[in-house]
Amino acid sequence: MHDDFAAAEDTQQGGGSAIAAPPRRRGRPPGSKRDRDGSMIRQPNRKRPNIVSVHLSPEAKGKLDDVCYRRGMTIKTLLGRLISWFVELDKTEQSIVLSQVEDDDVKDLAELILQRHGAPAKSRRK
Repeated sequence: MHDDFAAAEDTQQGGGSAIAAPPRRRGRPPGSKRDRDGSMIRQPNRKRPNIVSVHLSPEAKGKLDDVCYRRGMTIKTLLGRLISWFVELDKTEQSIVLSQVEDDDVKDLAELILQRHGAPAKSRRK
């Protein structure tokens, strides 16, 4: 490799007739193309997976594996469905799921949510 570099210098200075090493490619993603003037050619949008890392305790991972096994699903499919469901919830419902609401208030909020969704209100015991 050192000899190729020295030969390239000799060639540039009018010396020998050695073949220079190809220029290094920097700052380009693999498979990207350039126009004749050197500008990047925009590639059509490719569907690429969105990757998210999740750190679980060994106990939580074991429980997740058990649920997936019982449901006949992969972890990827199960988590994808859970996330799709969660993001469709309104802010109040998300707050309840994330335990961001006091336990004493969850029952009242749940009744309000049911009313919003058209479910008949249950009579409250006092």
